Amino acid sequence: MRNSGFELALPRNFSRQLKGDRFQLIPSINGEDGEPMEWVRHPRLPIPNDSLIEKVGGGGREGFLRVGFEFLGHLIRKANLLSLSRVLDVECGVGRVAYALSHYLDPDAAYEGFDVCEKSIDWANREIGGLHPNFAFKRIDLQHDLYNPKGVVDPLDFQFPYEENSFDLVFLASVFTHMSAIEIRTYLNEIRRVLRSGGTCLMSAFIMDEVSTKFCEQSKSNQCFVHRWDEGFTVNPECPEDAVAFEENLFLEWLNQSGYEVKGCFPGYWSGRSFGHSYQDLLVATVR
Repeated sequence: MRNSGFELALPRNFSRQLKGDRFQLIPSINGEDGEPMEWVRHPRLPIPNDSLIEKVGGGGREGFLRVGFEFLGHLIRKANLLSLSRVLDVECGVGRVAYALSHYLDPDAAYEGFDVCEKSIDWANREIGGLHPNFAFKRIDLQHDLYNPKGVVDPLDFQFPYEENSFDLVFLASVFTHMSAIEIRTYLNEIRRVLRSGGTCLMSAFIMDEVSTKFCEQSKSNQCFVHRWDEGFTVNPECPEDAVAFEENLFLEWLNQSGYEVKGCFPGYWSGRSFGHSYQDLLVATVR
C-alpha cells in the first residue's frame, strides 16, 4: 500500500508507564488516519500451540495476537464494549478474542465463551480462566459437518446455557461464515434471548452486496461465492460449510425479524475492496 505507515507518539517514560498495558496504534494511510489498532507490549498470558491456533484460522503467534486485538478494537469502537461489560463469545475457539479481552475487562466484568473443541476449551480455562476467574469457557458437543461431525447436540435444538438477559454484549467471530441459513436464524433468536434489552451483538459474516457480488463474478475477491447452496452461496460445493455467504437484504431481514435494530454494516476486504474494516464483513445490531 502506498504512502502508508504508523504514527505513534511516545512519552519519555513510555517503558515505565506500559508494563504490559494496552495501547493504540493509529495507521496513517495516504496522510489520513486509519482505524486505531489495540495492542499490548508484553502480553500477560502464554500463547496456545500452533495446532490450537490453527483451529481458529492459523497465523501462528503473531496472527493469534493480531486478530484477537483487532477484534477487541472493533468491540470497543463499534459495539460500545465497556470495561465492566458482561460478554458472551459464541464459538470462542481457544479464546483468541478472550485473550485480548483479558487485557481490557475489569475483574468485576464477566466473560463467557463456548465451543465444540474440548482441547481448546481446556487450554482456555487453564491459561486464561486460571488467571482471570471472571472468564469461563464451556465445551458443547454441537454437531457440525466440518468441525465436529460426531457431535450429539443438534444446532437447531441448542439452547445457549445461559439465563435470559444475561449479557450486555454478544459477539461471533467467523461463525456465521460456516452455518446454514436456518442455523443462523436459530442462533440469532438465542442471542436475542440472552442479551439484555438494548444489548449489542457484533458478528462477522460474508455479505453479498452489489460490490462483492460484482467482484466475485469477476474473480477479483479472495473468496469467490459463485455456487448456490442453501439460501446463500458457497465457495466449495463439495464441502459447503468451508465458507458461506448470504445476500445483504436477506441477512438484514433475518435480523429485523429476530428483533434487532441494525446499527452498522462495515465491509471487509475479502471481497476485493481497496479498503475494509476487517477481513470479513462486520455487522452491529442491538436488541429492540
